[in-house]
Amino acid sequence: MTSDDARRAGSVGLASPGERTVRRRPLTRAEVIVSGAWGVLWIACVVWAVIVVPATATSESPTTPVLVSGVLLLSLTVLGIPVTSGWLAARRRWGTVLVFAGGVTAGALAWYVVAMLAVPVPDSQSDTQDIATGAGLVVLAVPTAAVVALLTSIGAGAGALVQRARLAPVVSDESS
Repeated sequence: MTSDDARRAGSVGLASPGERTVRRRPLTRAEVIVSGAWGVLWIACVVWAVIVVPATATSESPTTPVLVSGVLLLSLTVLGIPVTSGWLAARRRWGTVLVFAGGVTAGALAWYVVAMLAVPVPDSQSDTQDIATGAGLVVLAVPTAAVVALLTSIGAGAGALVQRARLAPVVSDESS
């Protein structure tokens, strides 16, 4: 296979004659829709935190909107990570599972930064939110990545079992 043939076939990397190339499958429509749904979820939670928090700055509890969007994001994330990673693993999209885990981790940390910076500073305090946000980001990065990795592993393991069960030969007992 020449390098032009490999390029036309969708292979990745430079292949010299006799070398094996890895063919990448493009994302299917369903995979693009699921990716878009995760992006829309994150954007909706960020917009909720940014727009509603300053509007409620005069209320007694200005952090309630951030808490609501955070609980929504957290619950959908805890449910969605294993389901999405399992679905991708059952489709043998291991590279996409890794990218998905990194994206969810980055999205959760970015939401934290936006939510922290959106909370208004009371008049009686100095503005140190940026310092507190940075410190919180450093402290929360490893646990967030660990939790996302655990949830991704659970889902991907279940997806791999489902995929293996689909490929397993059916044994029938015809001796009776």
